[in-house]
Amino acid sequence: MSTILETRGLTKRFGGVYAVKGLDLSVKEGEIFGLIGPNGAGKSTVFSMVGGFQPPTEGEIVFDGSDITGDPADQVSRRGIARVFQQTLLFEKLSVLDNVFVGCHKEYQTPQWSRVLRTRAARVEEKRLRAKALETVKLMGLEPVQDQLAKNLPHGLQRTLSVALALVGQPRLLLLDEPVTGMNPSETKDMTRLISRIRDMGITIMLVEHDMKVVMDICERVVVIDFGEKLCEGPPDKVCVDEKVCEAYLGKGTFDAA
Repeated sequence: MSTILETRGLTKRFGGVYAVKGLDLSVKEGEIFGLIGPNGAGKSTVFSMVGGFQPPTEGEIVFDGSDITGDPADQVSRRGIARVFQQTLLFEKLSVLDNVFVGCHKEYQTPQWSRVLRTRAARVEEKRLRAKALETVKLMGLEPVQDQLAKNLPHGLQRTLSVALALVGQPRLLLLDEPVTGMNPSETKDMTRLISRIRDMGITIMLVEHDMKVVMDICERVVVIDFGEKLCEGPPDKVCVDEKVCEAYLGKGTFDAA
């Protein structure tokens, strides 16, 4: 598999404190790649730099062969990287379908004045984008609740909707920040299936997650960081029994994946 994302010496300092220090990562196209570590290890900071929300202090970020270091989030998004945040961010007073439709905004080609005046070209484009939004809603299993307000959905479906918002833009790389946070076992199982299905669509996934059962079930490779530095890298079953990882993250002793 070819490399779709690479970081070289990625570093982020806040004053004299390192959030991320000299991090080298390589994510292969089509894989589910896990980035794990204890709270405060720098995982979300890595996502923020890759997604264009924070510029690195030092180092490089290369996506699909192009240097995107320091590019703002809107440019990064147009290149094909989408991020789903740990906090569920939705338009609560809009329906499920309208939420996903709003996610199509960057695909508009007609000028804004044309949309305001509701010209024929604008109406045709809106119809096309609404059809695309509905297709994504169906793909995510949200069709039965497509007319419900986002604020009325249970937590698990709200998280699914936030993923749908990211997917409608057809990203090549999806950054998932703790996708099963706050979920019950049934919702977690559904989200795990959904993540695997997204990968099967040809979308590469980079995952930050504290639920080690989820990491073990779906990730092909894992990198563990602590205090912003790489501790270990490899298949999850090998990483989880690494002595340094057990001491820093999982606690002393072997992780039981059962």
